[in-house]
Amino acid sequence: VSWLNYIIAKALVKLKYAGLPNILLNRGLVRELIQGEMTPENMAEEMLKIHFDAVYRKKMIAGFKVIQKMLYKKSAADKIAEAVAAL
Repeated sequence: VSWLNYIIAKALVKLKYAGLPNILLNRGLVRELIQGEMTPENMAEEMLKIHFDAVYRKKMIAGFKVIQKMLYKKSAADKIAEAVAAL
């Protein structure tokens, strides 16, 4: 996104977060690298933190599990399949 579009959007849209996981949880689950923050160095730093910091990674995984539960709705076919499998 160009800087001009970014500035206009930021002025018009009042969201605390830009990333969908953060918006859904209304907290900073994943680091948002916006515009000038999106550099190879920052990306590498975040990837290394996820890989090597077990506590950080577990919190992130737990957050994604919460999102999965928020979004997952069983269909009628899922319920029927479960009932048949339970026989």
